[in-house]
Amino acid sequence: MTAGTTIASILLLCALVAAGVWLWLRQQQILQLEAFQALAARRGWSLTISEQKLGRPAILRLSARSGRGWSCVSRRDPGPVQGKPDYLTTEFVADDPLWPEGHIILTPCIPDPTHGVKPDFQPGKSALSLQDRIDMAQSDDIAQRLAPYPSPAGLFVLGSSDPTHRFDLDTLASVIAAWPPQQGDSDGLPVIQISPEGFRVQVSHAMRRADQMESFIDFALNLIRVI
Repeated sequence: MTAGTTIASILLLCALVAAGVWLWLRQQQILQLEAFQALAARRGWSLTISEQKLGRPAILRLSARSGRGWSCVSRRDPGPVQGKPDYLTTEFVADDPLWPEGHIILTPCIPDPTHGVKPDFQPGKSALSLQDRIDMAQSDDIAQRLAPYPSPAGLFVLGSSDPTHRFDLDTLASVIAAWPPQQGDSDGLPVIQISPEGFRVQVSHAMRRADQMESFIDFALNLIRVI
């Protein structure tokens, strides 16, 4: 076998491998789409999917067709600087429940070997730290009025006023602790906000599988039931 024949064989093998990988990825996309379609049909939800193009984010949206109005969007936004990671978020939004008197933000704490538990405010591998996500959840004016309040173990609470007369923090802490995050790092920690504008739950990663999205939506709906 000549050197030219060997190179041609290697190139052909690489092309076949690349084609096989592309076909596998395409099949996975089709299976994921079918799973989301089946989820929407089974739960009576509306499904909308748009691909990322021309700077517009890729969006997957599930929403209620009847009853209490809500929507849940998993999206990929381009990073602010070329070469930087895209912003991945999944956010559940509902007009109700709301808190006309102020704002409250709830998020789980993570274990800290030195000081027990604390909110994950340290920048890490993720494009957005938990502190970044909290900062994005409200305007600067509102952020200046937020202060930490005593809360059950494992829960961090920020409020514009004392939330204990409106919210059962022990019950909310139990619901939050019972939900298994879909990612093991800080991106998997939910940030829950209740304000005069309504109710939001956000995590900083996409929901690539239908079962993950369903679990996240049910988590948000369970929170609504106990508020």
